[in-house]
Amino acid sequence: MTKRKKTASLIPHHHSTTTSSSYLPQQKRTKLHHHVHDVSHQPVEIMEPITMEIDGGSKLEVAADPLPFARSYQLEALEKSIHENTIVFLETGSGKTLIAIMLLRSYAYMLRKPSRHIAVFLVPKVVLVTQQAEAVKMHTDLKVGMYWGDMAVDYWDAAAWKKEIDKYEVLVMTPAILLRSLRHSFLKLDMIKLLIMDECHHAKGRDPYACIMKEFYHEELKSGISNLPRIFGMTASPIKSKAGDSQYTLSENIRHLMTLMHSK
Repeated sequence: MTKRKKTASLIPHHHSTTTSSSYLPQQKRTKLHHHVHDVSHQPVEIMEPITMEIDGGSKLEVAADPLPFARSYQLEALEKSIHENTIVFLETGSGKTLIAIMLLRSYAYMLRKPSRHIAVFLVPKVVLVTQQAEAVKMHTDLKVGMYWGDMAVDYWDAAAWKKEIDKYEVLVMTPAILLRSLRHSFLKLDMIKLLIMDECHHAKGRDPYACIMKEFYHEELKSGISNLPRIFGMTASPIKSKAGDSQYTLSENIRHLMTLMHSK
């Protein structure tokens, strides 16, 4: 991969929907409790253009569009998440949402209407729906829809969801809403180009996050379907030790999460 220097943008090299990894930036691996220097005015490495496949097998060359005030470890995470499914483990306040927003900006060309494709931003709490939707609106020009239980979305049918998909490019919702919509085939995975999971450490047992991955993503993967959404998970919990937790237990939790998010 050939790299060159530029300060204004970061352009990815290639796209894959069948691999994934966990990501802990070098700065955060060494001293998680230390504040990272602001590198917004320093040159950053960029990649060559990335070619993505869209409907009908046609190709689209997409240039990523990072924010100018992003820090080096956020750009490093962006680069990794463009190439493969990624879980970002960063402590609270480290700017995980900003990485997700830059990833959305990178996918914008594939989402703009009249495209049938969407990005879905999942959050585990209703209060976070508006918060994350407003953050996306602030830093992108994408059309953002917001959904939670009190909107009576449980009673929506395929026609109601089609109106939302035709209108919005990013859908921010709680995972239970997406799970129900997938189970009723109101939404399908091949519509979703980017699936962001906030606080993805909840993905275990019968949690909606886990069910989405087990019932749909992994089932389609087993069937040989390659047109799967890019998965981007964010969490702080796995890097926070609890009293009595062994290093082995923490490592196992991370390994399980990586497997569920398709790391192996």
